[in-house]
Amino acid sequence: MTMNRIGRPPLIQPNVLERFQKSGDKREVESDPKGKATPQTAVSGQVGDRVEISDKARQLDDLRQSLVAGQRALDQLPDVRQDKIAQARARLQTGYYNAEEVRQAVAAKLSALIRKLDEF
Repeated sequence: MTMNRIGRPPLIQPNVLERFQKSGDKREVESDPKGKATPQTAVSGQVGDRVEISDKARQLDDLRQSLVAGQRALDQLPDVRQDKIAQARARLQTGYYNAEEVRQAVAAKLSALIRKLDEF
């Protein structure tokens, strides 16, 4: 029995399953590093599967765990930062935002943002 996917190599190498079924002894089918199936005698006498996790997969899992931990830490922060609100209120009361240089800085940042939006 050979299983194929359209446009892909066979999932099971030809004749491996047939040889396994015809043999009287129990064998375990594993894959070598190139993905080819090779029958090997099972130590326990049972057919089993073997999974190996690559170093790259382990690194990706570590990165995923770090991202989850970071997201949890961000979720614990308040949505409103009272210190920033207090600072903005104080600046409004003192007239900080009415200064010409502040207006020029805000206008420049808005212009840059509008240009970026126009590019999309």
